[in-house]
Amino acid sequence: LVGDAKQSIYKFRGGEVSLIASLSTQNASLVTNHFDEDSLDEHRFSYLLNQVNPESLADNYRSAKEVVDFNNDFFESLTKNELVNSLCPLIAPLYGNNLKQNPKIPTSELNGKVDLLVYHKSNNPTSFTEPENEFMLCQVMNLIQHNRKLGFDYQDIAILTRKNKHSRLLALRLKEMGIPIISSDSLLVHYSPLVGFILSYLSLLENPKENLYFYELVYQFAEIRGKIISEAEIENLSNYSSNSAFSNSLVYFQEQGIIVPPFVDLLQWVYELISVFDLLNNEEGQDYLWKFLDILNEYTLNKDKLTAGFLTHFNQNRNSYCITSSSEADAVTISSIHKSKGLEYPVVIVPYINWTFQAESERIWFDIKPDESSSVLGEEIANFPPIYGRVNSSEILSFPSLSNTAQIEKEAIFLDALNMLYVATTRPKQSLHLLLTVPQADMHAKTISTFEQSVGNLVYQYAEEKGTKIDLPDYLQIDSSLACSYYTFSDSIVVPNLSREEIARFVKHVQLEIKSEDQSISLRVNSAKSDLYTASSAKREIGNQLHDLLAQLPDFEAWKDLKSKSKLDVSLIDDLFKDQKVQEFFKKENLAFKEVDLLCPDGTIVRPDRVNRVGEALQVIDFKTGKSKPEHDEQIARYKQTLESMGHQVMEGVLIYLETKELRYV
Repeated sequence: LVGDAKQSIYKFRGGEVSLIASLSTQNASLVTNHFDEDSLDEHRFSYLLNQVNPESLADNYRSAKEVVDFNNDFFESLTKNELVNSLCPLIAPLYGNNLKQNPKIPTSELNGKVDLLVYHKSNNPTSFTEPENEFMLCQVMNLIQHNRKLGFDYQDIAILTRKNKHSRLLALRLKEMGIPIISSDSLLVHYSPLVGFILSYLSLLENPKENLYFYELVYQFAEIRGKIISEAEIENLSNYSSNSAFSNSLVYFQEQGIIVPPFVDLLQWVYELISVFDLLNNEEGQDYLWKFLDILNEYTLNKDKLTAGFLTHFNQNRNSYCITSSSEADAVTISSIHKSKGLEYPVVIVPYINWTFQAESERIWFDIKPDESSSVLGEEIANFPPIYGRVNSSEILSFPSLSNTAQIEKEAIFLDALNMLYVATTRPKQSLHLLLTVPQADMHAKTISTFEQSVGNLVYQYAEEKGTKIDLPDYLQIDSSLACSYYTFSDSIVVPNLSREEIARFVKHVQLEIKSEDQSISLRVNSAKSDLYTASSAKREIGNQLHDLLAQLPDFEAWKDLKSKSKLDVSLIDDLFKDQKVQEFFKKENLAFKEVDLLCPDGTIVRPDRVNRVGEALQVIDFKTGKSKPEHDEQIARYKQTLESMGHQVMEGVLIYLETKELRYV
């Protein structure tokens, strides 16, 4: 077994850090609350514990001495902090044993630096709408430029964040400033200006009178050509005479020497656009375009050739379409701390290190007693008391039987937050830059309380005690309204020590040749009248809302009141309830539960729309708004199998289709 309990940051996936902690420390008491007394699991773990002979890997061949020394001293100081130890009993075993690393790279070969930038947030007015974000962005930009001047390349720098929203913000703003970046968002296909250009033209084709798409198209065309639109050019766009924005686009590009081909077929037209605009010879966008063409080809092959259908499909799935990153790119990496685990970077910048270790809104599974289940989860599950309930940890504080579980949850949250910081601060080879926000006394009491229960407060206290506070260096000077201070933990001047293999780069010139036969093209239309809610995204959204309305309905008697409050056209549901069989499914006395998470043996979670108790057996009901599909049967069969594995008898599954009013028994 190989592992480091200090790098266990997968609580959100059910990771249990105490398991590896007990093995490494040879302390079985750390996991005793996870096993029933004299159970098979307890015997198996006891056997495993007796077979383990822990060995610590104490030598560090990755990081400079300054980085290693900082981590050794900071995390060791936490093991001596009474408040920290009271928050989690695992701190001393994890960070007190085998913590210290021995830096093995001589300082003559590799030196480093650790510093901390603090933004002192107050109610004093500034010229910025979001001063904290502005501070983080400005200082991250300053640090990138400073490290570039020292001799590091963009690809040597990584920005690690706890929250994806911070990654996205920094990625967007840095890209606007001309900094090349690689991030999970930057690898998304729609991120490419080339793909955006094609999508805008398809949107304009579908909405030929929408001037917004025309202006967007012109801006994107300028971007992919590396030009800037002048005010005179923008004003000139409004002088085009046609009422059709699409027709105006044809004239505009003709003036640029480009003849846009007439639309005949979706797939052919996109290939022709790529050809006439010579998009594939834009080196930075080739991978994005090839991936986009794969998506388009797959869609037209498996579904239809409708422009509206493809745009809807692409927009609904845009966050799942991405390319793989290239090791050749000289770009700053922006990543979540989770994704950086196991990796190393010469320079690491960690902004926003203010994440809290408070129990917030996370919903987890609690072992709830039958007599307390309705109080915790609501009266609607009274006919079906669960073994476990998935609720917010703050919601169960008033139930004494769950206090121990709640305490364990708080300890796990704290340890996960601290481990997250450990992973981040152990990624750099040479330089580590930390940035945090400290609220001043005039801030709201809640803001101050949240900071006091954050890892940022632990870092700030350590900096105040062990760091050296000095004047802000010239390269970190920013707007004077953003009050900040600077701490350093080493006084060395970093000298980049870089070694990378030279990779041969090949410039690819690609030309698409479009061949079309003189014959009519048959379009396969996949949206018929019988599939009302899949014809467009708007109709599909209405279908989803009707589905949610049915799923929320406790019983048929409540339908009249629920209908009066809804702004939707509910005639489909009214027609459905004309069937006496459907009314039977909504008897008040039969409801076991509706839309409740069920935890499967493999760890996945399923959520049936409605489960009734009819006699001693259960009846599983699911509502569908589209056409009948084989996977619907598979889905409800999974629900039945899950309930049966929980020891319940299931009499039947029922699929109710709103549009066709079909009742299918599974």
